[in-house]
Amino acid sequence: MTLGGTLYQDLASQDPDATIRHVQAAPGQYPTHHVTVKAGSQLAKLVGEHAYVNSRHHEAIKKVAPGLQIIATAPDGVIEAVADTRDQQILAVQWHPENLWQQDAAQLRPFTLLVKRAAAVRTAQAFVAQPKVS
Repeated sequence: MTLGGTLYQDLASQDPDATIRHVQAAPGQYPTHHVTVKAGSQLAKLVGEHAYVNSRHHEAIKKVAPGLQIIATAPDGVIEAVADTRDQQILAVQWHPENLWQQDAAQLRPFTLLVKRAAAVRTAQAFVAQPKVS
């Protein structure tokens, strides 16, 4: 909540509209509900506009922080992903793609993007740090 916004600290007791069991009984590698991803968003480009995800959380975003936008929701309206509104450098999902990628290759794409961005930053920093040749 560093950027602001608010949180449901216990979704089941604080949000009467949360009708999906967001603390799934099934093991984490099994998806248990769908999310709808905002068309045209970076996340939609990675996982599609409809993703089947796992759900192992009892907390959820209640009010989105300034500078972030909702880009995915569960069928019961629970916010499942946000991204920043400026340059899309922040991408946060509520589910656990690290447990799903072996069964759903699309779930690996957010990590691939993270590694690609980190490499680009490292390359840029190395270029700036090059000593000037006289």
